[in-house]
Amino acid sequence: SLVAICHSYRNATLTRASVARAKAALDDHAFVGLTEAYTTSVKLLLATFGVTPQKSDFRVQRGQTACHRVAVLRLDAAKCRAAYASNRLDYELYEHAHRAFCTRLAAAGLRDDPDVVAELAAAELCGTLDFTDAAAVCGRLETPAADAKREKLRAKCPNLLW
Repeated sequence: SLVAICHSYRNATLTRASVARAKAALDDHAFVGLTEAYTTSVKLLLATFGVTPQKSDFRVQRGQTACHRVAVLRLDAAKCRAAYASNRLDYELYEHAHRAFCTRLAAAGLRDDPDVVAELAAAELCGTLDFTDAAAVCGRLETPAADAKREKLRAKCPNLLW
């Protein structure tokens, strides 16, 4: 998932020093979770604080509706690249949080949990993808498979801003 699409600010007011302070603050937290890996984040939270999960702690997740503006960003390479251009420092901070999350998952022994494996794979987390690399993230949207997904969404959601 791409970071910062829902924020109303721009990086014009942020500096490298701001990002360094934010990274240090993240590192000081006992727990870091990611929205796109919600179930995995809950499992890490419980493991971090020594809480034994109950089946009722996990419910079926509701996805976003298909016709949500985030869906366009996830499928449109041009919009993806524009988001990167406007929010570079956000992506740098996200990548730092992402790697901290992955490191903590491994330390907690959760990387082999089947639910974790599936969720991380679906979100392309904890692998080789570097979320600061606009070409790597947005370039995935310039494939025939991405084109087909985009056209299917465009037909289903004609009122979205394309």
